[in-house]
Amino acid sequence: MDGLCHIDLHLRSEDELLLACASTTLGEGQYNTLRRLAGECKDWDYVLHAARCHGLAPLVSTNLDRAAGDIVPREPLDLLRRRLRANGARNLILTQELLSLVGKFGAAGIEVIPLKGPILAMTAYGNVALREFLDLDVLVPKQHFDRAGRLLVQCGYQPPSNQTGKLGSTRIEDQVGCDFVRKDGRVSVEMHWSFIQKWLGFEVDLDALWKTPEYVNVGGIHVRKLPTEIALLYLCAHGAKHQWSRLCWIVDVTQLLHTQPTIDWDGLLKTAKRNGCRRTLFLGLRLAHTLLGADIPQEVLTQMRHDDSADALAQGICRELFLFKTQVANHRGGWAKDWFYLRTKERWLHRFRYLRYLSRWLLLPSQRDKEWLPLPGYLGWLYIFLRPIRAACDVVRPRSRNGPCPPE
Repeated sequence: MDGLCHIDLHLRSEDELLLACASTTLGEGQYNTLRRLAGECKDWDYVLHAARCHGLAPLVSTNLDRAAGDIVPREPLDLLRRRLRANGARNLILTQELLSLVGKFGAAGIEVIPLKGPILAMTAYGNVALREFLDLDVLVPKQHFDRAGRLLVQCGYQPPSNQTGKLGSTRIEDQVGCDFVRKDGRVSVEMHWSFIQKWLGFEVDLDALWKTPEYVNVGGIHVRKLPTEIALLYLCAHGAKHQWSRLCWIVDVTQLLHTQPTIDWDGLLKTAKRNGCRRTLFLGLRLAHTLLGADIPQEVLTQMRHDDSADALAQGICRELFLFKTQVANHRGGWAKDWFYLRTKERWLHRFRYLRYLSRWLLLPSQRDKEWLPLPGYLGWLYIFLRPIRAACDVVRPRSRNGPCPPE
C-alpha cells in the first residue's frame, strides 16, 4: 500500500477503456484488459467523443488498433485512424515550423526554449504523432521579448489587435507573454517570457534556467528543452491552471515520469517547497498515480500522504473528469473556480496575490467589457461601474472552463 487515500471512481466501462488506452506502452495485462473492455463496450459514439474531448484520439486509435483491431467495429476504428493520420500530418507541419523559427531566433542571437508541443511529444511520447497540440509555445528571455516579437512579425506573424504594444503593457505583463498568428491562420505561436501568471503561484529561477542549457535532438537539430524536473513542475502548474479538466494533461505527467526515470526527486521536492508549489506538484502526481498507475518513489508518496488538501482536490477532480462541458461548468464555474485556485496554494503570500488579482479583475475594464458594451472614449470612465455588473453576469452564467472539448 502506498498510503494514499483510495478514490472510488465508479467508472463506466467506456471510461475504463479510455484510461486503458492512455499510454504509449501496453504490458500483457494492459493488452488483455483493453481487449476485454473493447468487447464490453456498447457506446462507441461516447468513446469517440470522450477521446476527442480529452485530447487522446491518437493514443486511443493506436492502442485499439494494436490490441483490439479485430474487436472494435469498423466505422469507429476507421474514424480514429483518420484522426490519427490528420493529427500526425498537422504535428509534422507544426514541428517543421518550430524548427524553422528556432533556427531564425538562433541566427538573430535570441535563445528560445520550446514548451510542450513537439518537444514534449518527442521526449515523453517518443512520437510526435501521439500527442495532440494546436499551437507552439516558446520561452524567450524577458530582455529579448520585444526583439523576438519583431522577428516573428518579419516571419509573417501578427499579434492579435488587443495584445499589441510594448512588453511593459499591462496585458502582456499579466499574461507573461503574447500570442502571434501566422497571416495564413494555420500556425499560432504563444511567446512567453515566463511560464504561468504570478497569481497562480508558480515561480522558477529563470536566470538559472537560461544558464544551464539542456538539448534534445529533433530531426537532426539540437533544440533547447526544459530540465526534466522543471518540465514536471510546469506540467503540474499548467494542469492546475486548467483545473485538470482534460485527461491528456494527466497523461503528459505520466509519460514524462515513465520516459525520464532519472528524475532528481530530492532536488525536485526542494525546488517545489522553496517556490511554494509543492501542493501543485503533489496534485499532479496524485492524479497520475491514481488514474494511470504512474510509478512514484515511496518516499515521495509518503510526503504526498500528509497533504490532505491535495488529496481532497484530487478526489474532486477524479469525480468530475468524465463529466462533459455543461455539467463541469456547473461544478467549477464562477467562484468555485477561484476557490479551487485558492485551495491549491500553500502559502498565504500566494493566496493574497491571487486575491489581489481578483480585485483587479473585478475593477479594471477589459477587452471583453468593451465588446460587451462599446462606449465612446469620453464615456470610458463608466466601465469602472459596468465591469462589476458584467463580472456578476459571468458568475451567474459562467462560461465553461477550458476544455474539455476542442472544435472538430
